[in-house]
Amino acid sequence: MVHNDFKKYFQWYNIGFVLSLLTFLAQLVCRFPFILTTETIRFVYDSELLKIVYYIILVFSSLSFLYSIKIGVKKTIWAIHGVSISLSLFLNSLPISYTALFNGELTIGLDWLILDFLVTAIIFTPLELFSPKNPNQTKFHYDWKTDLTYFIVFDLSVKFIIMAIRFPAEYFFTNTSLNQLHHTIQAIPYFPQLIMALFIADLFQYFRHSTAHRIPFLWKFHSIHHSPEQIDWLSGSRSHLLDLIFDRSVIFMPIYFLGFSSQVFISYTTIVSLQSVWAHSNSHINLGWLKYVIVTPQYHHWHHAKDKEAHDKNFAVHFPVIDMIFGTYHSLENGFPKQTGIEETDFPKHGYIKQFLYPFKRK
Repeated sequence: MVHNDFKKYFQWYNIGFVLSLLTFLAQLVCRFPFILTTETIRFVYDSELLKIVYYIILVFSSLSFLYSIKIGVKKTIWAIHGVSISLSLFLNSLPISYTALFNGELTIGLDWLILDFLVTAIIFTPLELFSPKNPNQTKFHYDWKTDLTYFIVFDLSVKFIIMAIRFPAEYFFTNTSLNQLHHTIQAIPYFPQLIMALFIADLFQYFRHSTAHRIPFLWKFHSIHHSPEQIDWLSGSRSHLLDLIFDRSVIFMPIYFLGFSSQVFISYTTIVSLQSVWAHSNSHINLGWLKYVIVTPQYHHWHHAKDKEAHDKNFAVHFPVIDMIFGTYHSLENGFPKQTGIEETDFPKHGYIKQFLYPFKRK
């Protein structure tokens, strides 16, 4: 099944189709940076290197477009392909707009969506294709569109989400005199400081996460993350917006309070983002004894298992030792769980809006 997926969906003309859509979106980003970007990476959008990359991708997309017509690809596909290329060229001829929207405070993270999709797809799709946990699980299972919707919504809302995550920590600790504590923490060498940040964040995440499993009101929101019956790197994005903000806020508070260095903070956010995606991926690489040291897909899939003996187990995001300490560790000796998902029969299987409203319904 995996090799059939590769042959069917990863032909070069299909890659060209996806890239044509991304170049169109990238041109929107470059034309309207104060509306469609996150301010921290705006400086790259008018660089010469980026223009060269754009033209290389455009040539590749155009050739794949012509080839798709020749071999008789579905008309709607090559029509969208051609329109994307045409709109991309049109936008490329327009000047960059410096018109700010809401003074740049509330922006749409279209640039973040493009980068996030490219990076995660390039890293984790090959892992799932060539080292799958479940070879019979197709990349385009029945619920992939719902997972993709979550991915798009969260990335486009990244500016709002970051503001909401930072608010509790900044509200409670901004005016607190913590300079001495921050100097002490930042005096620790980079690597041990990073391990400390990862462990402390994972510890706070553990208590927040386990609480979400044990309090029915919080579980209604968190159950959305556990609802996928086909887990892959894309399904890791499925979370209720309020559950996601609450989770990240709890983790961010100790990081902000202790004042880890900016280098450590950037490294931490990169590691937690990649490890979270990897932990949900349909991949299996035998790491030997390391699977007892760091969280792997096998470890986290048991957290999503329907098996009753695995319920409320393996909460850790980085270090299994945290579950071992608190008695919530589930053994990895039996491979992967046979089924994942939740027991709630009234949970809507499809549709972002239906799932978003699910926690607010009375039972």
